Amino acid sequence: MPKPVLDTLGNLPETHKLYGGCFHCQRTFEVDKAVLIARLGPDCSTLTALKKVTCRECGRPAQVVRGHAGGEGKRD
Repeated sequence: MPKPVLDTLGNLPETHKLYGGCFHCQRTFEVDKAVLIARLGPDCSTLTALKKVTCRECGRPAQVVRGHAGGEGKRD
């Protein structure tokens, strides 16, 4: 039986973007995956990493969502 693929920072597709939003100061921003990987390592669980993102402006915890920049799964 094959091992399930873990959702880690290192295996996030290039087309996936991470966006942060702060409920406290109403800021939104793109989360830099390279910075997360440098800080936490490529084997860090994506869910664990997203819980550690803070607002760039006020430093409070930010909510992070994934977006898709296109290209993956594209039909011709």
